Amino acid sequence: MVDDGSRDGTGRKARRHGARVATHLHNLGYGAALATGLRAARTPWVALVDGDGQFPLEAVVRLWQARGGVDAVWGVRGHRADPLLRRAAGAAWRVACRAALGIRLRDVDCGAKLVRREAVPVGALRCTGAGASAELAALLRRLDCRVAEVVVPHLPREGGEASGLQWRVVVRGVGELFEASRRFG
Repeated sequence: MVDDGSRDGTGRKARRHGARVATHLHNLGYGAALATGLRAARTPWVALVDGDGQFPLEAVVRLWQARGGVDAVWGVRGHRADPLLRRAAGAAWRVACRAALGIRLRDVDCGAKLVRREAVPVGALRCTGAGASAELAALLRRLDCRVAEVVVPHLPREGGEASGLQWRVVVRGVGELFEASRRFG
């Protein structure tokens, strides 16, 4: 588990329950958390699942069951339990990712993924913010990795705050998408 500088005691609670936790002293961003998790993983497969409770354990089970013969399994939110504005922003981002990187995933920013650890070279991920999932997808495509998609359940956010539509997150994400397109586009 990666505690990306949370102030709610998440890392401490997880450790009490026996989890191995990699901790960022300050919030470094979604992509930094993904990279830290992949570097710290000791298992052949790594579940990349947002910690905000929007994906039940059933989502990880579905990803796991679909891993045969592939290098990564990408979740697709079957019924996206987000407000209309977030769904619209997600659709626009998906179009931008297709245009900039040629990514054809149905739900590039789904927060539930399973990746074969050895498929992602250490240090290959540079995006630290919102562009991280698109960068990971583009990297896997560049490396000719096989990626399956599987529908996963998605729940409404019950805790924490969504930051994906904050202007600085959007600007950073667009910048990261531009940089990723220079590397992979």
